[in-house]
Amino acid sequence: METLYYEVYAAGITPKSVDFYAWLLILAILGANVIISHLHKEEALRFIHELAVGNPPPANDTAIVALGLRDSRDFGLLIDLAKSARNHRSDSPILQTYHAQAAIELGDYQGALGILSTVELMPGLNSTISSEIYGLRGRALKEIFLHLPDKTSEIGHAYLSGSIAEYRKAFRLGRDWAAVNILALSRLGQHNFGQLDQNFQSEVEGRELLTKLDQAPHSTRDLWYHATRAELRIGFDDISGALDEIAAYLSDPSVTSFAVAGTLRQYTEVWNLPAVSDEGAGIVEALQARLLQMNYGQLRLNHAVDAAAGKAEALGTRNLEALLGPEGVKSIQWMRRGTEVARSVCAIRQIGGGKIGTAFVVAGGDFIPSLGAERVVLTNSHVVSGTQPGSLHPDECEVVFEEIGELSNTPIPIKELVWSSPIERLDAAIIRLVLPIVASPLSLAPRLPLADGLQKVYLIGYPRGDNLSISIDGNVLLDHEGPATGTPPEPTIRRRLHYSAPTEKGSSGSPVFNASKWEVIGLHHAGGQIPRLNGKSGLTSANEGLWIQAVAEEAKLTSNI
Repeated sequence: METLYYEVYAAGITPKSVDFYAWLLILAILGANVIISHLHKEEALRFIHELAVGNPPPANDTAIVALGLRDSRDFGLLIDLAKSARNHRSDSPILQTYHAQAAIELGDYQGALGILSTVELMPGLNSTISSEIYGLRGRALKEIFLHLPDKTSEIGHAYLSGSIAEYRKAFRLGRDWAAVNILALSRLGQHNFGQLDQNFQSEVEGRELLTKLDQAPHSTRDLWYHATRAELRIGFDDISGALDEIAAYLSDPSVTSFAVAGTLRQYTEVWNLPAVSDEGAGIVEALQARLLQMNYGQLRLNHAVDAAAGKAEALGTRNLEALLGPEGVKSIQWMRRGTEVARSVCAIRQIGGGKIGTAFVVAGGDFIPSLGAERVVLTNSHVVSGTQPGSLHPDECEVVFEEIGELSNTPIPIKELVWSSPIERLDAAIIRLVLPIVASPLSLAPRLPLADGLQKVYLIGYPRGDNLSISIDGNVLLDHEGPATGTPPEPTIRRRLHYSAPTEKGSSGSPVFNASKWEVIGLHHAGGQIPRLNGKSGLTSANEGLWIQAVAEEAKLTSNI
């Protein structure tokens, strides 16, 4: 895929040689989603530079790039672009609504509310943008409510009522999707407070909307037609009817992982489907598996995963295939294996502070033969070592497994640093904990996948220090220095691999898995604009890991144990 990217550029087809929209169309025809992601990033960086030197790009182009960044879940760069446009007075209301959406995705709900208040004061508003403002404000208030420790408090009532009021404004502007939020939040209100006075008609409105959608001409039925009907069916306890609508929604070629993630969040956080029935839990597990089939998906391994585990079969083979394709059952089994290996991934946390990186359990003997079957933890030396720039000393850190039963979220101090390799070599550290490690050691892949641009890789870690997540963000293995075609600058150590999965602070030390068996192929350690591998000229926007077998070989050669 990376080769195709550079060949397209080499042919002289670039965003500067053709109309920007034509360029996107060319890549869409090629089916090059990862290339499009590269383009959005490069264009965003170029736009930020042009804004800084007083040469602002067309506002419409900036908004298109921002939308692409949103759909590829590159929220940090989207925020940088929106801030740059605002600071250099080249702003637009639609760009700032994307800015607010990115802030919500990153958990900055109050910040999003501030952005939306500013957008309301901007010229050029229309009913479409106004409805987006209301919907996003409703979501921000909803998220604040959902994260309250006491949802039955007066402040909880205020946030929930405020959220419903904002969604009602959007509904009055003809936005049908707002009605399902009103219905869902009204149910939450009934559960936490009894009846919310202003929402006594929510179910009536929902049924009126369902009747309206039944009568809609086929030519007007878009992606959200089926998504809205599905959620209305759930609201009326019609799980069977919802299944058909969800299948139609997922089969729409325009559906994105961003949309599916939102649907999954609504089904778990608001409707709490896993608690409704086995079929409801099965829908959630199937959607989790569907998310892992898609580019730019990210599955947070939280209570919803545990609550839905093992329930997909309640839907039956026909429904699973409708939701996930002919390999539906295999997709579920594959996802379950991914969530199983995630139990061996842990967070590195500064004592008294937050998460600073990721680590994972390995068999010590795979790296240092004298350790035998002892279970140890592997991470980056730039995270924990005390000898590398920016690293913390082992006695300043603790390890937390969030997925291990009785030990879940229990801080475990580090006993000692067993072995490390410097950043400029393999950026790896093996550490021993003060308690025996319960989690199983991960399996190491004996070889790297082909570097043909078609192989997928998966990361499990703690992006932004958030929940443990499986990352599917444009997960293509771009290149590597391994056998048989790699040409590393230092022939004795074939160490680096490049992949397109965007990662964020907190991902350092994450295991990189192959797609077939969930075996570890690499140790993630860096990313950004980095030199291409194997003597190729130029830079690439990629992430970099260290081949796990190169780390193992280095440990065997240099350890003093």
